Parts: sequence; C-alpha cells; structure tokens
Amino acid sequence: MSLSSVLDAAIDSMPRIDRGRRIVRSLHDPELRFTADPVRTAQAVLRLLVNACRYSMSTTPIRIRSRIESADDADHLVLTIADRGIGISRAHLHRAFEPFWRGPQTGSTPGQGMGLPIARRLIEAQGGWIELRSALGVGTEVDIWLPPDFSADRPA
Repeated sequence: MSLSSVLDAAIDSMPRIDRGRRIVRSLHDPELRFTADPVRTAQAVLRLLVNACRYSMSTTPIRIRSRIESADDADHLVLTIADRGIGISRAHLHRAFEPFWRGPQTGSTPGQGMGLPIARRLIEAQGGWIELRSALGVGTEVDIWLPPDFSADRPA
C-alpha cells in the first residue's frame, strides 16, 4: 500500500467534526510503498490527527510530513504530524504516553488520555517507535518511525 493511501485511510476515518479541517501534506514520495501494517499505521495516524485537531484552533492547519532518516544503521520512514495547538509543558512531557493522563492545560476539552498511548502501541507492535516534541502554547510534533521495510517501487 502507498504512503498516500495509508494517510487517506486515516483522514477518511476522522470524526465528522474534524473532517473539514485543513490538513497539509508535504510527502517526500506519496507513492512510497511500505510493508508495515497499513491498518495499524492508519489507526495510529488517525489518533494523532484527532489529538492535533482537538488541541489546536480550527483555523490552523495540521501538517503531515514524511522523510527517510537513518537510525540504528537502517533507513526508516518517518511521518511527522504537527499542530500549533496548546502543547504540553516540558514538566509534563514524560507523562504524555501514560494511559488516561491528560495535561492540566487541557481544561474542559473532551478526551480520555488514550490517543498517544494507543498510537505508540500500534507503532511499537510493528517494530517502530514514536517521538514527541512539544512546547506549551506553541504546539506539538509527533514523529512516527516505521521499521525499515519499505520500497520505492511503484506499481505499474
């Protein structure tokens, strides 16, 4: 399945309230084919997109970028989901992947604190990992590192 198709599946699964949200893609190769589980990957991306929508203003776009980056002597496909929302303070970043934990800045915004933990489990089950960068009042960027089993071969 192509990278673009996996992202389409995630975006098409977004809740109705978020479907009109502007999502800007900057993909290094939209037709990149990878053998990571496309369903699990789409589910992880979906959870990250929902979080990005939930904790940022509806007028700001959510950005999805891709790149190939080396780690552990192998090339990995890295997807970045970025928002310019409320962010997470440095003091609380270590708790972001704890099930049911929600930062004090979330206020009355609905949620259960399961988006990041579920996304992490879906990616780690495939041999990948997730990295999180965030700053209070600035926004959040989440990198999904997928295992190095992709191919630049395109379908005929």
